[in-house]
Amino acid sequence: MLKILLVEDHKVLSESFSILLNSSNHFEVIANTRKASEAYDLCKKYKPDIVLMDVYTADGNGIDAAEIIKKDFPNIKVYILTGMKELILIKRAEEIGADGYIYKDIHPKDLINMLKLSIDDYKIFPNSFGGNSAFTEEPYDFTKLEIEILQFLCCGFDLNSIGKKLGYSPNTIKTYLSKMLEKSGFDNRSQLLAYVTKKGYIDPELIFDRDTMERI
Repeated sequence: MLKILLVEDHKVLSESFSILLNSSNHFEVIANTRKASEAYDLCKKYKPDIVLMDVYTADGNGIDAAEIIKKDFPNIKVYILTGMKELILIKRAEEIGADGYIYKDIHPKDLINMLKLSIDDYKIFPNSFGGNSAFTEEPYDFTKLEIEILQFLCCGFDLNSIGKKLGYSPNTIKTYLSKMLEKSGFDNRSQLLAYVTKKGYIDPELIFDRDTMERI
């Protein structure tokens, strides 16, 4: 079970998130505070696995507090939890090393699913999945490898190239694709890719080097 520190200055939201997270089989809120300035000492005291940090708390900027936490406690996942959909704040959160930027109007089940991804070191930011994610529906329990395959397919790579990049045969990649179609219920690859792209599970705008298949 992953331990969570919740930094949220809105009492009702704090209680709601605590109830939601504690009711799951995966998380436990071990401490909460209204003040970003208290988060560092609480991390030091309780050693949480995850910090959910509001942008603007009762006494300061949560992103600034997150920067200090990530610097001294790099193994703690810090997610900015906010209702502010501003690109400048998202960029700032990425720059300071936050592990994600999650909107407060997220569906409860989606929040649980997102935080589960922290186990696999996913970065969770709006409008990209496979690199980062802020999805609005459950992504069919796709594994990290399956999502990686989807991202490469979406960006135009064929099965041979993907297999070579990931260390699998083309037939194995094809098998993974078949499993994803079975999980999602789509009849073909085109339908699946159109859906995950539309929903923001993967980002079709990512640019890869065509030879090395590394992100540019």
